[in-house]
Amino acid sequence: MKNKNIFLKIYIPFLIICFITFIILSILGKKNRVGYLGEFQFGGSSINKTLELNGFNIGETKKLFTIDNILDNDALTNYIFTNEAITNYSYGFRVKYYDKVFRNSDIYGVYIDTNKLINDNNFIKSIKMEAEGSPFGSFISDKIIDFEKIDNINYKLEISHKLLHLFVSVNIFIFVIIFSVKLLRCYYSNIVYYDDSKLIFNKDDYLFIIVSGIIVIAIFLFQYWLCFPGYFQYWDTWEVIWRGYTGDYDDWRPVIISFVLRIIYSIFGYDTYYLFLINLLCWYIGLYIIVISAYLKFKNRLVIFMLLFSFIGNIFFTNINSEKDFTATLIVWLSLSIMFFELISFRNSKVLLFLKIFSIFLLFIAELWRHNFIVTVYPLFFVYLVININRIVNIRKYIKSFLGLAVIIAVILIMISQNFSLFFVNGSKSYSNHILLLQIAGCAFYSNDYSLIPDNWYIDDKNSEDLKKLYIETNLIGDKYVTTWNENAPFNYFNLENIKQVWIKYIIKHPISYLKHMINYTAYMWTTEAWSPALNGFNYRMTVDEIQDNAPLYVFTDEFYNASKNKGIVFTPLREKIYTLLYTILPSINILIFVIFSILIFFISIFIFIRYRIFRNNNFLLFSFFTSFSAFATSIIVALFTPVPLYRYIHPVSAITIISLISFITFVYDRGGFKKFLKELRGNGK
Repeated sequence: MKNKNIFLKIYIPFLIICFITFIILSILGKKNRVGYLGEFQFGGSSINKTLELNGFNIGETKKLFTIDNILDNDALTNYIFTNEAITNYSYGFRVKYYDKVFRNSDIYGVYIDTNKLINDNNFIKSIKMEAEGSPFGSFISDKIIDFEKIDNINYKLEISHKLLHLFVSVNIFIFVIIFSVKLLRCYYSNIVYYDDSKLIFNKDDYLFIIVSGIIVIAIFLFQYWLCFPGYFQYWDTWEVIWRGYTGDYDDWRPVIISFVLRIIYSIFGYDTYYLFLINLLCWYIGLYIIVISAYLKFKNRLVIFMLLFSFIGNIFFTNINSEKDFTATLIVWLSLSIMFFELISFRNSKVLLFLKIFSIFLLFIAELWRHNFIVTVYPLFFVYLVININRIVNIRKYIKSFLGLAVIIAVILIMISQNFSLFFVNGSKSYSNHILLLQIAGCAFYSNDYSLIPDNWYIDDKNSEDLKKLYIETNLIGDKYVTTWNENAPFNYFNLENIKQVWIKYIIKHPISYLKHMINYTAYMWTTEAWSPALNGFNYRMTVDEIQDNAPLYVFTDEFYNASKNKGIVFTPLREKIYTLLYTILPSINILIFVIFSILIFFISIFIFIRYRIFRNNNFLLFSFFTSFSAFATSIIVALFTPVPLYRYIHPVSAITIISLISFITFVYDRGGFKKFLKELRGNGK
């Protein structure tokens, strides 16, 4: 208690000082100050924008000044400035300051008075800032800028959202530490030895919790600093960011991601790092909870080495990736870590109820975060239905209730999965056509039977020979079979009547051919590497050169482009060296290892539970079974219903298998260790 009080006596004043500091900085930043615009730039995007504003064809105009495929920018610029038909010019600029202290920095974002700027300078027709708080922007002028600065620009400062979010994130970790201490104290005050003496929560326990918490925060801050603002340069991620930015939802990708981002943008403003921050918070809070749980169970300080899971290549490099599959995995990871903590079975019913509700809520969020994730989360709901099974009085009534609840949960999950997007968009599209087409093509190829494919599916002069040729060239990428993604494909994506019926007919008529295709596809999916070049070019562990390609892959609107550009990772020399070192030395674990472990734990758990009565009341064994079931089911479903064997689809297996393995090892050591456990298996444990 004394150690806890010392910590609170230090932390609470520190927190108060931070709040007062933020308030003072905020008040000081709100004061109107005077600066100027400078570093005017005319080139690249400014030239393109200028030509577009004046009705010129950008490509054709640039051809006039291109010799041997090299554009003469000086000649083009001179042409623009001397052409009387051009009356509007686009310039880039940077806000500059007279004040040496109160200016844009890591602490402050700058906001200029654009209305006053336009009123005071009538040659400026419009102005846009690159992003909220950014000192960079562009304006449209009806005259050539031949001077160095535009003076008397009013600006205010606001505390950087990045700094505020980092401050909140660190305090979330500290809150988790304090909350853990309270839970542990509650636990120990209610657990009694056989001689009726209570266990004592001593200073060493407080010390371990605080020190491990500090280490977790340090690793979190390190990765946050090294990889900010995370990697999001994929079409799917740009799509959900754009739809969150505009509020123009669709259900091609999980609508909840854009909806959550829309809420965050409305509160904190637009930025590109929110998904990255969510990823890191879920992983490190979950990992800390697991470490504390394991320590609570065994009082062994060596459990702190579980923090090294953060430096598995599969984990470290995917945690910075904002793709929906990785974030959904980390939400499940946090939920499972809370469940694992609950297995300690402390007696505070209010705390227990809160944790159960929160972990279940996270599972619902995870289900909506990725299509087909229902298969992953469904087995995890059973954890709460079977824990403490040894307390059941009437087994028949329990089985009836269990089956009834299992059906109810399945119906609820299906209804939520099918109908959540309808609150935001009307109707739906067929997202699985390319998956079914790939499997139909496989069945047709191995059986040499193309008769079940309707003739009206084919486009132009395409026929079964084209389909056969395509399957020989690529038998793993469903995207290649429709014109939406491949102009030479034989089928139109949205002109495939009765595709599910055709798919089922092929499976029934040619089951062996279906198995041949699926075995081949599954072999690729279950052995794909996180950082080897994927079949369609995507790579989830990026080199420095690849990760610094900050230009948006797709420009939806000029406004979105201006808000998004230059928001990716830009390494300093030090960060580049550290990242390159980690990229080189961090170990990779092939996903097949995780798949194998999940299958082994799944079947071993079933065998032990059925064969040995003395183990049936062990919550850790039950938890191991359902988590391994989740991982195993996920590895099956991604093999059956994904269009390309990409690593991101099967990545959830890695994190879920890690916690399943931790739980199984906990179960074994709960029996006294491997030697005693094996002795029990050989004994009369039936």
